[in-house]
Amino acid sequence: MSDKILLTGYSGFVGHHFLNIVQSLESLHLLGRTNPPNGYKYLQANIDATSEYFKVLEGVGVVIHIAARVQVMRETGLNSQQEFRETNTIGTLNLAKQAANAGVKRFVFVSSVKVNGESTTNKPPFRFDDEHRPEDPYGISKSEAEQKLFDLGKETGMEIVVIRPPLVYGEGVKANFASLMKLASKKSCYHLGQLARINAA
Repeated sequence: MSDKILLTGYSGFVGHHFLNIVQSLESLHLLGRTNPPNGYKYLQANIDATSEYFKVLEGVGVVIHIAARVQVMRETGLNSQQEFRETNTIGTLNLAKQAANAGVKRFVFVSSVKVNGESTTNKPPFRFDDEHRPEDPYGISKSEAEQKLFDLGKETGMEIVVIRPPLVYGEGVKANFASLMKLASKKSCYHLGQLARINAA
């Protein structure tokens, strides 16, 4: 197996921290929408149904796929499900198929605990082999991607590894957790009441 790794989503919160930990110019290739730090072999492209990634997959043994369309609080729209599906399901499968064709041996997909559902209140903890019970467009798109990836793995022999993290937070976090932190820093009873409603949701 080649020791080269392709990382997607390096400009996002999780991918950025991963890149800082690895810091290997020779063995790490990058795929994303923004220019990375100098020295890396990279391809600037979207994760979608039509983009071609063969230039950056050459010699890669492992793909770590972090890039995704993420859930944002209060997001609305009639096409929300399809927008999540185009990136997280269809785009992921397009990348995975090209990876398999390029000889990649292992495809690591960073999914989400939302595949299992929204809560374990009064229930047993989630397990990896639980039946999928996603409830929102983001979780559904990740669930569909997992299923299609495992089918592709059976067809091609490429090993599929799925990671389902819960909410990830830390220095520089954005989106929903950043909103929660900002709200928690307010001292008025009004904002504390809002925080209680968010936690209960």
